[in-house]
Amino acid sequence: MSRAEQLRCFDVVQCAAELRLNVNVFTGGEQLRGVELLAAAFPALPISLDHLGVLPTTRCFVDSWGRPRQEDEPIPPEAYARILALSRHPRVYVKVSGEYAVSRMPWPLRRRAPHGRRGVPRVWPRA
Repeated sequence: MSRAEQLRCFDVVQCAAELRLNVNVFTGGEQLRGVELLAAAFPALPISLDHLGVLPTTRCFVDSWGRPRQEDEPIPPEAYARILALSRHPRVYVKVSGEYAVSRMPWPLRRRAPHGRRGVPRVWPRA
């Protein structure tokens, strides 16, 4: 895919941009190319990636609190460099959430912490 206009979601995202809405995306891996294309096509559109851009690829189960878990998910994700590269688009944001779903450690959840600290200054340089 080389053009944002070729994406199936293009018309919806274009409408969101016209209405000045935020587009929230739960994606990762190869699908990040679509985010890159949309961020370039709509530079004023805020785009938020859920869960530090981790799209689970491993078996999911429900923990004792009723939350989804993917303890075998690789952290950082294989697409981490691409997620960080999205910081060149000033309106792309990465939500740091869902740590409980991939952590093998009890609170405080430190498994993803080094990757979040490395990414936050690049994604939010003014934070």
